[in-house]
Amino acid sequence: VTQVLDEAKTYQPTVYIGIDPLNGWAGKVLKERGIVKRFVYHTPDYSPRRFGFAPLNWFYHWVDRQVLAVADDAWTVSSRITDVRVKQGRTNARTIVNGIVFDPRRVPDYQADRRFRLILVGNLNQTMDLTMILQVMATLATEYPQLHLDIVGDGKGRAELEAKAQELTIEDHVTFHGNQPLDQVLDLYRRVADLTSRF
Repeated sequence: VTQVLDEAKTYQPTVYIGIDPLNGWAGKVLKERGIVKRFVYHTPDYSPRRFGFAPLNWFYHWVDRQVLAVADDAWTVSSRITDVRVKQGRTNARTIVNGIVFDPRRVPDYQADRRFRLILVGNLNQTMDLTMILQVMATLATEYPQLHLDIVGDGKGRAELEAKAQELTIEDHVTFHGNQPLDQVLDLYRRVADLTSRF
């Protein structure tokens, strides 16, 4: 919050967009001190049980409510979260869907085989159980032999995932691209994506 206040004094913004409760708290302070004219509170995810540790969960939602009470606008990433905000009294809550801006001139014509192309972009570390996705792919591939998953990213868990794909005999259904420059990732989205996941 102190860093945000220092930068606000330097740059003198008129609008602050705080994403998640902790960044939103900085917006609350800026708004209450009159440093910004408009404060937008943006909620990228929401769960009534955000943390398993009850006191931490209570504190997280207490901060969320305090920030929401001061914000001029409440943005969310899904209609489900917007419904929650409306129930909390924010009738001006708006759904602002995350997305990627494409140059429409570069989007290829729709092809039937795209229905069976999936893409996952993220860090392949061991804290996420991505083996479950490979197990689902193995199950689906028996019914949909043209199904294919493109995995973009790298990490300590990559070798384990590649071994799992071989164990499940789905090497022909999964491509590990490793880390790629942004323009190549976006090109892959354009060409194949029907379902995307970013971690």
